[in-house]
Amino acid sequence: MLNDLLLFIVIFALHIILKLIIPKKVLKKSYFKLIGAIGIFFHELSHLIMGLLMGIKPKTFEVNYRKQSGSVGYDSYEDFTFLQIFLISLAPLIFSSYAAFGMVFIMFETPVELIYKLLAGLCFISLLLGACPSTHDIKMIGQQFREDSSYSFYQLILISLSGVVVFLVHHFILEIILPFYLTFLYLIAIGLVYYIIKYLFLGISKLFLWVKIKLESSSSFRSSWKAISSSQKVYQKSSAAHNYQQERIERRQW
Repeated sequence: MLNDLLLFIVIFALHIILKLIIPKKVLKKSYFKLIGAIGIFFHELSHLIMGLLMGIKPKTFEVNYRKQSGSVGYDSYEDFTFLQIFLISLAPLIFSSYAAFGMVFIMFETPVELIYKLLAGLCFISLLLGACPSTHDIKMIGQQFREDSSYSFYQLILISLSGVVVFLVHHFILEIILPFYLTFLYLIAIGLVYYIIKYLFLGISKLFLWVKIKLESSSSFRSSWKAISSSQKVYQKSSAAHNYQQERIERRQW
């Protein structure tokens, strides 16, 4: 699991270095645009796939070869949670990191012909160029966090707690070492644990709410019953006194 985090950091650093060492004039060349088109397509495809995994259907999917840009449009961002925006925005870094690692594996660990190794190298460079979230993606993360900071912070706590649980279970209970090409299963496990903890907390909160309602209803019932009982006692006393006066009058007449 820590290897995956290290991979994300390395790919992010290589993306920054590649952007710094390649002149902007070269990036505008048609042949370099052709190389970068693969990374741009994969960048937007990552947004699309993560959105579908989050249960969000996109409205549009566009990739512009000339402008070296693309977009995935949605009907509205108002119903999105911070965690959904966070994962959708970081999807290019996550998916591109694993894809770039696959290209490195093909280049150095597989007995294929040289032409395929060169193609894998070009794909590796293209994936690096489109690996990181765009400025718009980063702005969306900050904007969504500010819209509901308390719930966003709550989601960050839950996802962090889920990661700690998976780490502890993996290292101290199961003690299973997965090969690197299967380490993405840790991310799936973190997602499953997140939902387990989330609905566990929801169940506990609903249980406390149910108990609170029952206690309040029982206390109000007892107070209303006492009020009814006291009013009945007052009525009985006044009725008894009235009957006693009537008996005295009748006896006096009789």
